[in-house]
Amino acid sequence: MLSHVECMGLPYASLTLTFQRTGPTIMQRHVIEYGGIPVGIAVPQEGRLRFIAVKFHVIDLDNSLYTDVGAIKAAIRSHLSASHALAA
Repeated sequence: MLSHVECMGLPYASLTLTFQRTGPTIMQRHVIEYGGIPVGIAVPQEGRLRFIAVKFHVIDLDNSLYTDVGAIKAAIRSHLSASHALAA
């Protein structure tokens, strides 16, 4: 089964993820959104998820490894909260 997830709203491009399930898998690719806007993707790597940033405001988290999608979203919330605190 092929699945397509299209993420529009990138400044100059669109991102399309395509993946194929070859059996029961726990780890799969995920589009990561913050505030309804796609900010990156998570791809499985050695039993963990690698975050690939597609928005500048989360670029500091690019290539980080996490245990699950919830951990990625928590890191994004923490990062953006700290960024806003510094900007104020």
